[in-house]
Amino acid sequence: RFQKHQAIGSPGSSGSVFLAFDEELQCDVVVKVISKGVYKEEFKREIAHLTLLKHENIIAMLGYSQATAVDPAFVVFEPMHWDLFNVIHSFESIPNTSMVISIFSKVCAAVEHCHAHQIAHLDIKPENILLSHDLETVKLCDFGGSSHWLSQSALVMELSSTIEYAAPEVVSMHPFSGDKADMWSLGIMLHVLFTGNWPHKGRNQQQTLENLKKGKISISHSIPPEYD
Repeated sequence: RFQKHQAIGSPGSSGSVFLAFDEELQCDVVVKVISKGVYKEEFKREIAHLTLLKHENIIAMLGYSQATAVDPAFVVFEPMHWDLFNVIHSFESIPNTSMVISIFSKVCAAVEHCHAHQIAHLDIKPENILLSHDLETVKLCDFGGSSHWLSQSALVMELSSTIEYAAPEVVSMHPFSGDKADMWSLGIMLHVLFTGNWPHKGRNQQQTLENLKKGKISISHSIPPEYD
């Protein structure tokens, strides 16, 4: 079904990702191949949540296949050109303030749509924000660690967040409000976009974790005053 063009990133323990031409859909796609027996719940969760979430700023799932005795499971996505992490490192920063706000606003729209469907993403970070070549189209991706809440309190108990973007309550090992945790991650990401640093960064990883647990942050003076 797929004519493989090139690998995207290095193969990990959970599988591999590659750009390909899909003979069935007759278009270029991105295929995430899931290693057998690995992250089965994450695979199911991503499919279930992306089936519910249809939004211009959320990556479109074009299809999927469960694992068989012969073939591994895979998910098919629309292709994008960049991820935000690579954009930051390619340009050394986002080119200008208006572009930061444009990208961030679109990510917020995606997260708002998730929360309207009672889904917390729980791993919002630049690596999970995909962009088109001109940086105009913005898509939130990687819903393997997302969580669907059932009560009005939005309580979840997932530990999928990347520690640098996680809210203090996420590392407390107690149930927490998934929507509020996402809001914290958005704030950290915005700080990183403006400054290149995490606001709770310490002298070493242990101090960074302690700062996070205590909610101890320091807002950089390099953030434009109108957005401070």
